[in-house]
Amino acid sequence: MKLDDPLPRAPAAIPRLQYSRRDFYGQLSRHRKKSLAAGLAVLGAAVLLTAMSPKIYQSQSLLYVRLGRENVTLDPTTTMGQASVISVPNSRESEINSVVEIIRSRAIAERVVDSLGAEVILGLPAGGASEAAEQGTSRWGVTGLRGLLQRLNLTRVTSLREQAIGQLSEGLTARALPKTDLLSISYRAESPQLAQQVVQTLTQVYLDQHAGLNRPPNAQQFLEQQTERLAEELARTEQELSGLKRATELAAPTAQMELAVTRLYRLQDDLWNTQALVAGSQAEIAALNAQLGELSESRIESVTTGQNNPAADGMRQLLYSLQLQEKKIAGLYTDDHPLMTGIREQIAQSQSILNQEQESRQTITEGPNRTYEELNIARLRQESLLQAAQVKAAKLQEQVAAAGQQLETQIENELRVARLERQLQLQDASYRTYYENLEQGNIDQALEQERISNINVVQPASLVDRPVAPNVLLNLIAGVFGGLVAAVGIAIAWDVSDHSLKSPEEIEQKLNLPLLVSIPRLDRRGLQIMGSTKQ
Repeated sequence: MKLDDPLPRAPAAIPRLQYSRRDFYGQLSRHRKKSLAAGLAVLGAAVLLTAMSPKIYQSQSLLYVRLGRENVTLDPTTTMGQASVISVPNSRESEINSVVEIIRSRAIAERVVDSLGAEVILGLPAGGASEAAEQGTSRWGVTGLRGLLQRLNLTRVTSLREQAIGQLSEGLTARALPKTDLLSISYRAESPQLAQQVVQTLTQVYLDQHAGLNRPPNAQQFLEQQTERLAEELARTEQELSGLKRATELAAPTAQMELAVTRLYRLQDDLWNTQALVAGSQAEIAALNAQLGELSESRIESVTTGQNNPAADGMRQLLYSLQLQEKKIAGLYTDDHPLMTGIREQIAQSQSILNQEQESRQTITEGPNRTYEELNIARLRQESLLQAAQVKAAKLQEQVAAAGQQLETQIENELRVARLERQLQLQDASYRTYYENLEQGNIDQALEQERISNINVVQPASLVDRPVAPNVLLNLIAGVFGGLVAAVGIAIAWDVSDHSLKSPEEIEQKLNLPLLVSIPRLDRRGLQIMGSTKQ
């Protein structure tokens, strides 16, 4: 490179490649053999899988679920001796869905397998093929695939019965038809007879236990026990009530209660009247005592005045006599002599008494006070009346207490009788309810034994000789579509993984150099044509 040479220009930015329809066709043309091989391989695999797949046949049965006795559920365990509990499903949809889930349940599948046999469900010969079936080498299909997985330790070994239950659950379809009361039960098997047999057996197994599923377990036995128990309790209560009425003599409780209350009220009135009489007598006696206290027992009938007083005259004579004695002994004794002192004292006392006596006196004549006597008689009469009233009041109090006690006893007895009568009514109502439920249970049990149910078989299990799988047309269409996708995918993937430059445009775009000459790639036929042209 010389100094005067111009500097090289920086390469321009490589433009983004544009993917066109021509490029797509070019990719398919360049890898047409690989694409054709991939498409044919996918189509061949689909044809081979369709040819090797076992034919699957389907049997179908239709059940009609109508309103019947199973829709009204009698639950004696929640009645408690009262009205029966009626349980109706929330909606017809929920009832039909419940039937569908029961048909799909493992319990129904187990009964079908036990009824038909695991060998029949799996399509195996009876007896000697059991061991081979458990190992998965008996036939091509589900059992062979399971056997292969078991030999590779990718799944655990299961019993023949479990395999049959699993295959039955996989091939069974139960669904409710929209906007109808119909159920569709279908089963797919490798023979039409097996599919029909499974559907028939499954329908029969479900119908056999349908009525029992809608009834509580041991309901009939429970009703019988409760009815018998209530009958015994009812008899005991009747006997107890009869004995209580005889012991208390409550032949007519209402009338006897009225008589007892009337007697008590009458005695109470008499007691109150007697107590009022006692109080009145006491008040009257007190008033009479007050009046008698102001009166005397006697009164002055007459007073006579102006008569002589013999006492004063006698006292005067005694005084004169004492004075004479004093004069006689005065000359004999001194003044201090005891005899003189005694005579003088007698004289003084006599003089004092004489001074108190009147010269004339009054004569007073007294007699009995008749007012006092009348009041006293009235008081005595009231006292006798008071005593009699007090005795009567005491007796009435005893009678009132006895009548009250008798009334309380009668009330208690009536309460006992009423309690027993109420208990008897409740027990009788419970007995009637349980007896009616027992009769309904007997009717329901008889209907169940006759297999009368609200589910009818509209269409028995069908026998269709035309297989439902494999679908040859659908598999071929899927194989052709898969082959096309595989062919196109292989061509595009192979071309994308090849990083060589395949066209003049790619060379100019990626290298940013002008293309002078391009030599087309010729195959063997093109070379022969060019050689013949030169000659």
